[in-house]
Amino acid sequence: MNFAVTLIRACLLCGLLMSAACADKAASRQPVKLVVGFEAGGAMDTLARAFATQLSARLRRSVYVENRVGAGGAIAASYVAKSRPDGNTLLLASPAEIFINPIYTRSRDSGEVADMVPVAKISSAPIVLATRGDSAIHQLGDIATAAQNNAHGLSFASSGIGSLQHLVGESLGKALGVELLHVPYGGAASATASLMGKQVDLLFAGLAPIASHLQSQKIHALGIASAQRSKRFSDIPTDSKASASNTGKESSFPREQHPNWLCIYPPRSTR
Repeated sequence: MNFAVTLIRACLLCGLLMSAACADKAASRQPVKLVVGFEAGGAMDTLARAFATQLSARLRRSVYVENRVGAGGAIAASYVAKSRPDGNTLLLASPAEIFINPIYTRSRDSGEVADMVPVAKISSAPIVLATRGDSAIHQLGDIATAAQNNAHGLSFASSGIGSLQHLVGESLGKALGVELLHVPYGGAASATASLMGKQVDLLFAGLAPIASHLQSQKIHALGIASAQRSKRFSDIPTDSKASASNTGKESSFPREQHPNWLCIYPPRSTR
């Protein structure tokens, strides 16, 4: 589906929800807060600001983005879950904040967060495994060899503990029979910067935050967790093969992983 059409449909759904929730005239005059659990400049933040612009035009009200960074998005999710259910506070979230992260953090608010119901899906994107353009790792099969030859092993960056990127990284390490050190960041922007700065060896992220680096060849994509190739970057393989270091069995990039979808969530009692 066309991205602009998806945003418009999502805005219509949110507009209906908020019109019903804001029957109180005072509440309907307040600005709408769209909360994001990751840093400014990342893919989710960029998407949130595009959506806020569309929603503001639809509602004829001020809609702004607030970044509440930390704990892999759990801080933002907890904040929205506890907010007044008047339609003026919304969360832009991935599966990590709602389903995965509470397991890792053992948050006291996990029940409230899990009870939130999405009102609109605005994006769905596969996860990409990447390394620097000057890295000795040119394909998936090189990871196991590089990990064995490096006394400190290999490290990978993600958008946070419990994020889908984190889980895909752990899944790949297990499939290859190597231990990959996870280095969590507050979002895709800083995770990408850490790869560029040679602080980590690998990066799991969406295409959007690394697209310009892929074009300039400063970053090289090893695989994409999708059954279909990217239309924009059709050279990124979906089913690269590699020999697991311990078993000698073939394993592939985990394309069975679910895409990193993003939805809009109001507090659970919003009507």
